[in-house]
Amino acid sequence: MYQSDPKLYEIVKESFRNIFQPIKIPEDEIGYIVIYFIASMDYLSKNSISVLVVCSTGIGSSKMLRSRLEREFSEIDVKKIISLHKLHDEDLKQYDFIISTVPLDLDESKYLCVSPLLNDGEKEKVRKQIDILNKR
Repeated sequence: MYQSDPKLYEIVKESFRNIFQPIKIPEDEIGYIVIYFIASMDYLSKNSISVLVVCSTGIGSSKMLRSRLEREFSEIDVKKIISLHKLHDEDLKQYDFIISTVPLDLDESKYLCVSPLLNDGEKEKVRKQIDILNKR
């Protein structure tokens, strides 16, 4: 297992040493645990929702929104962040959904307008949209 993903192997090994400090975990067991992590990551990447984040101009606020989205919703994969004036140049078909910090001239079923801080009500709207996309 070490050879297939040495970085992940070392992360898992260190984590288990920290958590189960008095107990020595055999290398083979660490390898089996790494297999589960790889399988989970593969599953999540196949079931991820491709999202485009649009902001007015502030890249800082959009990066904050990206971070909050990916932390709150493991199934969201923010593929790109763009400013509003570059929206017309973007191929929107490559994204499952658009999340914007500004109102867009698009069908409301194609995007959500949220604040960069992503309040509880907005989180619920994002969750509903994820559920709709997962049912498709």
